[in-house]
Amino acid sequence: MATHPVEKSGWLRKNVVDRVRDAVAPKPVEHVVVDIQEEGGPADVLVIANETVVSEELLSAIRERAGRGEARFVIILPQSDPTQSEHPDAERRLRRALAELRGAGIEAHGWVAHPDPFEAAMQEIHEERIDEIIVSTFGPERSGWLRKDLIQRLKDETKLPVEHVMHAEEAVR
Repeated sequence: MATHPVEKSGWLRKNVVDRVRDAVAPKPVEHVVVDIQEEGGPADVLVIANETVVSEELLSAIRERAGRGEARFVIILPQSDPTQSEHPDAERRLRRALAELRGAGIEAHGWVAHPDPFEAAMQEIHEERIDEIIVSTFGPERSGWLRKDLIQRLKDETKLPVEHVMHAEEAVR
């Protein structure tokens, strides 16, 4: 059985290797750790944004990161209103951002996620291999994410590099 290193592996965080060993005992299970990034694979970058997902600042930051080395981007937009089953504005912004990035040759996909940005990020990190995080917010006067110390919480909890892209303007195109 092969996994990513512990800091990148959702399987190891969920004790999947131990559970498989228990399930097939007494047959032996060999566990091999493979670090794809050290072997030249692309970095997996989690982007957390909502209203700012189509801002030029964020799209430029993603293009700049893609230019530094091979990377794949997963973009999550925490729901603005968890009482609604559909989120057409968020989905429209996401489609627009993905089209722009893909048009520039950048591998990206995404979806509307859990309403709490920290929980949404942690769900993604526990499910997928993530190497870096980019968080896009408005400035502190408007951003509830900053008031809840999202950036530092992600750094502390994940031990991953977290880049913060901040937007001072009130409206994003």
